[in-house]
Amino acid sequence: MFKLKVLSSSSKANGYVLTNGEDSLFIEAGKNYRIALVNADYNALSINGMLVTHEHTDHARCIKQYVSRRIPIYMPGDTMKNLNLECEYNVKPIELGQAVRLGNFTIHAFECKHSVTCYGYIIWHKKLGKMLFATDTEFIKYSFKDLGLKHICIEANYSKDLLNRDDENSTHVLQGHMEIGTTADFLRENATSKLKNVVLLHLSDKNSDEKLFKEIVAKEVPETTKIYVADKGMEIVL
Repeated sequence: MFKLKVLSSSSKANGYVLTNGEDSLFIEAGKNYRIALVNADYNALSINGMLVTHEHTDHARCIKQYVSRRIPIYMPGDTMKNLNLECEYNVKPIELGQAVRLGNFTIHAFECKHSVTCYGYIIWHKKLGKMLFATDTEFIKYSFKDLGLKHICIEANYSKDLLNRDDENSTHVLQGHMEIGTTADFLRENATSKLKNVVLLHLSDKNSDEKLFKEIVAKEVPETTKIYVADKGMEIVL
């Protein structure tokens, strides 16, 4: 039984552990290694590797801690360069369309629309099925409906109706983050009867509404699909 453990999912820090006790995958390096290891039940031998979407501090602040543990880590090539990790033997670029094996996980990367190079990931494990993970993207231009995704972890950062456009940070929010309507459109396009879970990521503290967002999403997915809003300390059974 896989669980997605949320270390944090906000503009301050992002980090997740995907684990079934035997195989663990770290996603994002915004929280320190010790916290991630605790959420992998202190089982360092279960850690198959790590994925990082892009270089921004809230997603990569603690990357050097993970590098020093010699965990296999994949990220966009531009992210490697900008984080000065090109000489680290356990950090490798993942190419678009390339299949990467991390233990019993198979990973494919796809391009996201952000202010810097940013990738989303399709994650597959025989005991998990296919999961999509995408955050910090204005939209996703691809359709994955033919994959029969079982789990979708996707950004729902803000609502255009709640956004304060006079806020000095509003331009940053608009350029490279997903509005709930765009999230709903993506789910409508990609949801099938196989979809078990939707996890909404990276909600803005000021510009979102958890209850409203879940109601909007519920209209676009099967009634049997469970909907969660990622929050610090949450454990989601997949």
